[in-house]
Amino acid sequence: MDSNPSAASLAVGEAIALTTGSQDVDNNIGEGNVTSYHGFWLSVPAAQYAASYTSTLTVTVTNE
Repeated sequence: MDSNPSAASLAVGEAIALTTGSQDVDNNIGEGNVTSYHGFWLSVPAAQYAASYTSTLTVTVTNE
């Protein structure tokens, strides 16, 4: 997953791997910035069968 203030700047090369636990994805959102784009990529090993994959992602935004 990658997050960026611009959708055009999302890049798989800058993405972080998500885990099953809580983790910070973007903690550098400047004051007055109300838009943050998020890109998601799924890496499926070549040995896997073609299928539909689903996941649940919960995004919590806090103001600290």
